[in-house]
Amino acid sequence: MIKKLFFLLPLVFLGCQSPEIAEKIFNNDEGCNPSYFYNYASKHPDKIVGVGIAPRNFNGEAAQRKSAISKALNEIAMQKKVQISTVTQTSTHAVNKNVNRSFNSYSIQTVNGEVVHAKIVKSCKADDGNFYVVMEAY
Repeated sequence: MIKKLFFLLPLVFLGCQSPEIAEKIFNNDEGCNPSYFYNYASKHPDKIVGVGIAPRNFNGEAAQRKSAISKALNEIAMQKKVQISTVTQTSTHAVNKNVNRSFNSYSIQTVNGEVVHAKIVKSCKADDGNFYVVMEAY
Protein backbone atom coordinates (compact mmCIF):
# COMPACT_ATOMS: atom_id res chain seq x y z
CA MET A 1 0.00 0.00 0.00
CA ILE A 2 2.73 2.46 0.99
CA LYS A 3 4.75 1.49 -2.09
CA LYS A 4 1.83 2.51 -4.30
CA LEU A 5 1.73 5.85 -2.48
CA PHE A 6 5.28 6.59 -3.68
CA PHE A 7 4.13 6.35 -7.28
CA LEU A 8 0.69 7.92 -6.90
CA LEU A 9 1.68 11.15 -5.14
CA PRO A 10 3.32 12.79 -8.18
CA LEU A 11 0.47 11.71 -10.43
CA VAL A 12 -2.11 13.16 -8.04
CA PHE A 13 -0.10 16.36 -7.80
CA LEU A 14 0.01 16.76 -11.57
CA GLY A 15 -3.61 15.71 -12.01
CA CYS A 16 -4.75 18.61 -9.82
CA GLN A 17 -2.90 21.21 -11.88
CA SER A 18 -4.36 23.16 -14.74
CA PRO A 19 -2.95 22.18 -18.14
CA GLU A 20 -0.98 25.43 -18.31
CA ILE A 21 0.70 24.85 -14.93
CA ALA A 22 1.45 21.20 -15.71
CA GLU A 23 2.99 22.25 -19.04
CA LYS A 24 5.24 24.78 -17.25
CA ILE A 25 6.37 22.09 -14.79
CA PHE A 26 7.35 19.69 -17.55
CA ASN A 27 8.70 22.19 -20.07
CA ASN A 28 10.11 25.04 -18.05
CA ASP A 29 10.74 28.18 -20.08
CA GLU A 30 14.41 28.02 -19.04
CA GLY A 31 14.92 24.95 -21.21
CA CYS A 32 16.07 21.54 -20.12
CA ASN A 33 19.66 21.85 -19.02
CA PRO A 34 20.95 18.64 -17.36
CA SER A 35 23.38 20.65 -15.18
CA TYR A 36 20.35 22.22 -13.45
CA PHE A 37 19.34 18.77 -12.18
CA TYR A 38 22.87 17.67 -11.28
CA ASN A 39 23.50 20.86 -9.27
CA TYR A 40 20.07 21.35 -7.68
CA ALA A 41 20.84 19.48 -4.43
CA SER A 42 24.09 21.36 -3.81
CA LYS A 43 22.27 24.68 -4.26
CA HIS A 44 19.58 23.62 -1.75
CA PRO A 45 21.50 21.85 1.06
CA ASP A 46 18.69 22.41 3.58
CA LYS A 47 16.21 20.33 1.55
CA ILE A 48 15.82 16.61 0.91
CA VAL A 49 16.13 16.35 -2.86
CA GLY A 50 15.82 13.48 -5.29
CA VAL A 51 16.93 13.54 -8.90
CA GLY A 52 15.72 10.97 -11.41
CA ILE A 53 17.20 10.50 -14.86
CA ALA A 54 15.71 8.01 -17.29
CA PRO A 55 17.03 7.09 -20.72
CA ARG A 56 14.74 6.58 -23.72
CA ASN A 57 12.18 3.86 -23.15
CA PHE A 58 10.70 1.66 -25.87
CA ASN A 59 7.30 2.05 -24.13
CA GLY A 60 7.30 5.79 -24.83
CA GLU A 61 7.76 9.05 -23.01
CA ALA A 62 5.13 8.32 -20.36
CA ALA A 63 7.06 5.23 -19.24
CA GLN A 64 10.30 7.22 -19.34
CA ARG A 65 8.76 9.91 -17.11
CA LYS A 66 7.46 7.30 -14.63
CA SER A 67 10.92 5.77 -14.44
CA ALA A 68 12.54 9.14 -13.68
CA ILE A 69 9.94 9.92 -11.00
CA SER A 70 10.44 6.49 -9.43
CA LYS A 71 14.21 7.04 -9.27
CA ALA A 72 13.78 10.47 -7.67
CA LEU A 73 11.35 9.08 -5.08
CA ASN A 74 13.75 6.23 -4.26
CA GLU A 75 16.52 8.77 -3.69
CA ILE A 76 14.31 10.82 -1.33
CA ALA A 77 13.20 7.68 0.50
CA MET A 78 16.81 6.59 1.08
CA GLN A 79 17.64 9.98 2.59
CA LYS A 80 14.66 9.66 4.93
CA LYS A 81 16.00 6.31 6.18
CA VAL A 82 13.45 4.24 4.31
CA GLN A 83 14.90 0.82 3.61
CA ILE A 84 15.15 0.07 -0.11
CA SER A 85 16.57 -3.08 -1.59
CA THR A 86 16.81 -4.23 -5.17
CA VAL A 87 16.51 -7.85 -6.22
CA THR A 88 17.69 -8.94 -9.65
CA GLN A 89 16.85 -12.21 -11.30
CA THR A 90 18.41 -13.60 -14.46
CA SER A 91 17.61 -16.81 -16.25
CA THR A 92 18.73 -18.55 -19.40
CA HIS A 93 16.89 -21.38 -21.08
CA ALA A 94 18.40 -23.33 -23.95
CA VAL A 95 16.54 -25.81 -26.11
CA ASN A 96 18.44 -27.14 -29.09
CA LYS A 97 19.92 -24.02 -30.71
CA ASN A 98 17.38 -21.56 -29.33
CA VAL A 99 18.45 -19.60 -26.27
CA ASN A 100 16.03 -17.44 -24.29
CA ARG A 101 17.35 -15.02 -21.71
CA SER A 102 15.42 -12.88 -19.28
CA PHE A 103 16.37 -10.27 -16.72
CA ASN A 104 14.07 -8.87 -14.04
CA SER A 105 14.77 -6.21 -11.43
CA TYR A 106 12.52 -5.48 -8.46
CA SER A 107 12.69 -2.55 -6.05
CA ILE A 108 11.42 -3.42 -2.58
CA GLN A 109 10.73 -0.55 -0.20
CA THR A 110 10.07 -0.96 3.50
CA VAL A 111 8.65 2.18 5.02
CA ASN A 112 7.94 1.28 8.66
CA GLY A 113 4.86 3.49 8.77
CA GLU A 114 6.51 6.64 7.42
CA VAL A 115 4.84 8.40 4.50
CA VAL A 116 7.13 10.20 2.09
CA HIS A 117 5.65 13.43 0.72
CA ALA A 118 7.36 14.89 -2.33
CA LYS A 119 6.64 17.39 -5.05
CA ILE A 120 8.06 17.80 -8.53
CA VAL A 121 10.18 20.93 -8.81
CA LYS A 122 11.03 20.55 -12.48
CA SER A 123 10.97 17.83 -15.10
CA CYS A 124 11.64 17.78 -18.81
CA LYS A 125 13.07 15.82 -21.69
CA ALA A 126 16.51 17.07 -22.72
CA ASP A 127 18.15 17.16 -26.12
CA ASP A 128 20.23 14.12 -25.10
CA GLY A 129 16.99 12.05 -25.05
CA ASN A 130 17.00 11.56 -21.28
CA PHE A 131 14.04 12.55 -19.12
CA TYR A 132 15.06 14.51 -16.01
CA VAL A 133 13.07 15.18 -12.84
CA VAL A 134 14.01 16.87 -9.58
CA MET A 135 11.76 16.43 -6.56
CA GLU A 136 11.76 17.84 -3.03
CA ALA A 137 10.41 16.24 0.13
CA TYR A 138 8.03 18.39 2.13
